[in-house]
Amino acid sequence: MATPLRNIRVSDELWQAAQAKAAQDGTTVTRVIVEALEAYTGADKIHVFPGNR
Repeated sequence: MATPLRNIRVSDELWQAAQAKAAQDGTTVTRVIVEALEAYTGADKIHVFPGNR
């Protein structure tokens, strides 16, 4: 099941830096954001990424 699409406001410079860092780390900005939100809320591992079931 696909997760809902969300919108956030972020500067182009920050977004591009996040994309570059995520690519360097072999991940995606989506995964970085989801993991950061899980850590922030204390709700670890709520989101299941495809292939990690």
